[in-house]
Amino acid sequence: MLVPRNNNKRQGGVALITVILLVALMTAIVSRLSLLNGIWMRQVENSNAMVQASQATRAAQFWISDILEKDDNNFDGQTDDWARPVIPVPIAWGEMFGWIEDMQSRFNVNNLVDENGKVVLVEVARFEYLLETLGLDSAISGAIVDWIDPDGTVTGSYGAEDLYYMGLDTPYLAANRAIVDERELLQVRGVDLDTWNTLGPYITALPENTKVNINTAKPEVIAAAIYNPESKNDFSQDAKRWADSVVLKPFASLEEVNAELSENSGINLDSIDVSSSYFKANTQMMFGDVEHRMSTLYQRNSGRAQIIQQSRTLF
Repeated sequence: MLVPRNNNKRQGGVALITVILLVALMTAIVSRLSLLNGIWMRQVENSNAMVQASQATRAAQFWISDILEKDDNNFDGQTDDWARPVIPVPIAWGEMFGWIEDMQSRFNVNNLVDENGKVVLVEVARFEYLLETLGLDSAISGAIVDWIDPDGTVTGSYGAEDLYYMGLDTPYLAANRAIVDERELLQVRGVDLDTWNTLGPYITALPENTKVNINTAKPEVIAAAIYNPESKNDFSQDAKRWADSVVLKPFASLEEVNAELSENSGINLDSIDVSSSYFKANTQMMFGDVEHRMSTLYQRNSGRAQIIQQSRTLF
């Protein structure tokens, strides 16, 4: 005798499975939509924070211009208002902090070649002295000169022109112009990351020939600036003493510098100054989880501070 199948139970089981699958599918869809909505909300929040940070950075740039313009331009030292680091300042629902650096406290690598494209041998000698002081190979100065000067002639035993760079795995050409940003040196022969990390804090790349401000420079830079390749005297100890003394009492005039330094025979004073025209402001804005960092280069001329270069940075 045949037993009839229980179709109602079977159909009920299929319906239950279908309902479970539909619930699981709807849960997955809702979860996905919730995730996408959370991402969208975070993007909106971050975008709003970035706009706020950009506007705050712009305001800070005008504020810094005002600080530089109100400063006594007769001399610049570490006692000036611009030299004081900015403690975190609340701005709306974020905060700002940063500092200003006198870029003439550094050795200007563009001094190696003059505006006519001619190599300035005395500046090369001073730069090589700085490299040696920092424990670096002074021969890389030739490669840096070749990167800047307009000709195709190799300088020294370690110079490098187009032929060298075209032979690299990723070929490129020498710039053959003044360096716009000192980080360009990472493309120059012999300047690897270790060399750059050592040299970077002591150099700059400014758009014209500049002197070193003895009131703000590190001892190594002062010693290089006053180095006379004819006498070859080492004034590193004197440079450290002067650098320490100007922290609280900067030289107010070149006459004071001459009175203090000229007692040392063979010293060079042509590359020393007590005032500066180029300053770099490093600002960081924090709005929520968003960080906005900007490096801004100012040129102060006749009491007016102008922005001549700016870039996002990871300082």
